[in-house]
Amino acid sequence: QQRAAASAAAALAGAFHNPFDDRKMQPGWLEVVDDDTGNTYYYNQTTGESQWEKPIVLAEGWVMGRDPATGHAYVYQLPEPWVELKDERDGQPYYHNVKTDE
Repeated sequence: QQRAAASAAAALAGAFHNPFDDRKMQPGWLEVVDDDTGNTYYYNQTTGESQWEKPIVLAEGWVMGRDPATGHAYVYQLPEPWVELKDERDGQPYYHNVKTDE
């Protein structure tokens, strides 16, 4: 019975994927140490913005959306065969279906 429970727990854990890639930093952001506190903060060289929270980088195949009614952010995994690409001109993401070429 314990083996069955452990096996089920392992299968369930494998069914969920972490949508965040903690190994990467968003382009333009630097990790900086505050001289006064010794704490790490993040600085965007392009915008001049700084924040204590590490900027979110999503793992490949995950997309962040925003509910227009509430403004809440959420992440979801793109269904196959869709992939996220970046527009070469402005860097904005767009989505392409590799099977239908949409």
